[in-house]
Amino acid sequence: MLEDYDQAAWHATDALQTANPKTVEGQHYIAKKENGRWRVVFGALDAGKSKFLIAYEAEQLAKPKEFSVKRDEPAKVDEGFYLFAARALVLALADFGPAARPYNVAVLPAEPGATNGQEGLFVYLYPGQTRAGMYPLGGDARYRVSADGTKILAKRQMHKSVIESRPPKGKKVEAGFHTHVLSDVPEDTGRAARPATGSAGYRSSSVPRISCMRFSRMERFGS
Repeated sequence: MLEDYDQAAWHATDALQTANPKTVEGQHYIAKKENGRWRVVFGALDAGKSKFLIAYEAEQLAKPKEFSVKRDEPAKVDEGFYLFAARALVLALADFGPAARPYNVAVLPAEPGATNGQEGLFVYLYPGQTRAGMYPLGGDARYRVSADGTKILAKRQMHKSVIESRPPKGKKVEAGFHTHVLSDVPEDTGRAARPATGSAGYRSSSVPRISCMRFSRMERFGS
């Protein structure tokens, strides 16, 4: 599910940037799968954090990599899942603290099947790729946040250091592995990552103290 979220956010942002360059600056992106297709919204919390103001919506089409984009003017007000997810995202980012590199983010229901996050939300923070052919591994965290996005219930540091690797030239990489010292079980981000190629564009979310950016022209590889 995390990989699907990342892919949806990537292609939705590409579609938005192609149609309306610079329109997502200063906004958060949040994705949700409904009726088998992804919907990615771009917006911001109001001053009181009681509403999420949606400026743009991207709906997945029949082909998974294609999204239609529409502008909501005036902004559409959400007081449900997107509001709670945005609160959770801001909360996790504040706890995570400053980062010296771009990060990607994802917010998912903590329990499978609970599409609206009734059992809480998982917030993932993981390093974004910054150079073509170099793949970041590690430095990621997962937060479990209350259903309304106002309280951190648990934090898991999945990997500590960020290590960047480059596959050997002229060879097709089928799989990868790494070891880490924090636990002896596979982590969510390790299972989610796989090689991918994207079109021009980037994914960004202007967030407190962390610049979240996704350069989708670059390949991704990792575990």
